[in-house]
Amino acid sequence: RYLMLCACNRVSLTMLGHYDISPQHIAGALLGRAYSGVTGLSLGFGIAMGIPPLVSHNHSRGANDQNGWVLRPCLKAMAGAFGLSTIAATSSGFVLVALGQPAGVV
Repeated sequence: RYLMLCACNRVSLTMLGHYDISPQHIAGALLGRAYSGVTGLSLGFGIAMGIPPLVSHNHSRGANDQNGWVLRPCLKAMAGAFGLSTIAATSSGFVLVALGQPAGVV
């Protein structure tokens, strides 16, 4: 999955560079990709990567009925990460301009 995500990212940036030669648009796309990777993807992937070892441990000891104990807190953490990512995405323009990014790039 991650390979496909990276491949789609590269293809979209390549197409952007091919059809739109404006350096500001390319810089804005790269900045947006980096911002979304830090605020959204890293949180979501980090939480999701914690599930399989716990579920596998429950399965190996014959306690599959306890997998819900793992999934419910994970869903709560994912909901919190989604909320944080949504806030970060909606405030990204203001935050990046306040940190000194040119308005043409944001």
